[in-house]
Amino acid sequence: MTLHRRAAKRDTAEAGIVAALRSIGCDVWLLSTPCDLLVRRHTWPPGQFMALEVKSLVRKADARQKAQTQFLHTTGTRIVRTPEQAIEAIQGKSLHSVQKVPPLKR
Repeated sequence: MTLHRRAAKRDTAEAGIVAALRSIGCDVWLLSTPCDLLVRRHTWPPGQFMALEVKSLVRKADARQKAQTQFLHTTGTRIVRTPEQAIEAIQGKSLHSVQKVPPLKR
């Protein structure tokens, strides 16, 4: 029996974003699916988290990303590209500067 043992490729912007979130007192978990990060601030009530999707580049979605795009759209998960955008999303500031997922074309 062979096991698939390949690590998921991480976005290049992710390390800086994770470091920035942790520097403001967030717990950050790295996920592979359905999004990249699960974040919780120590000041939030138990059970409250925010999911974030990290994107390094704007690129055309391939077939494997269609399910993820549906998840991001359905849940309102924020896409962040910089540490500043991630902090704004977590702090609830200027959410208009954090990219929202466009509706899927049918």
